[in-house]
Amino acid sequence: MAVLSVAVSLLAPQPASASESGDVVFDGSGWGHGVGMSQYGAYGMSVLGSSHEEILTHYYQGASLTVDDDMPPLWVNLERDFSDLVLRVGSVGADPGAPVTIGAAGGLEFEAPVGSELAIATTADGCSVTLDPSSSEPFVLEDPECRIDFTWYDWANPSASPTTMIEIDGCTLADWNVVPTVQRPCQYARGTLHLRSGTDGLDLSVE
Repeated sequence: MAVLSVAVSLLAPQPASASESGDVVFDGSGWGHGVGMSQYGAYGMSVLGSSHEEILTHYYQGASLTVDDDMPPLWVNLERDFSDLVLRVGSVGADPGAPVTIGAAGGLEFEAPVGSELAIATTADGCSVTLDPSSSEPFVLEDPECRIDFTWYDWANPSASPTTMIEIDGCTLADWNVVPTVQRPCQYARGTLHLRSGTDGLDLSVE
């Protein structure tokens, strides 16, 4: 504990001064907190063949891994408070991908094949999803909560490799596992996408 106290005291920033408005502004920089799991190290271990159990027990020594069947699904937010968004359906690998099923409240459902685009937009009564290419009318959901789910991954067979992915048009993520860092498209091959009404628009999450 003594060593930890010294380290903390050395790293502690100088007290920030309050402005006349009562706001406090902190300026800082760095390369992470240095505690927990290193994304570089975890990636390196996976490349060398380590399993996710081996990686987690390496970084969180003394912890035990268990499966909690009662744990609710975890949703991770991808896009927030947007009025329009385009999703692209593509294949993973050489084999043709499975279609994406779009389902909504009331039993409404249709499929988007690989190569299609899904244009999502807000409407006066909820939201709409337009499939392109398609000769059909837009899929309009008159639901203020805009509850639409996009499924394509077979959760019953998690060991199977995915054949389909969804890409968010115009979205990129930094890949820090390569030097120099590159921006890669936001693509999701596993999971389920959930569209819901947010505070100031529509929200898109992945489960």
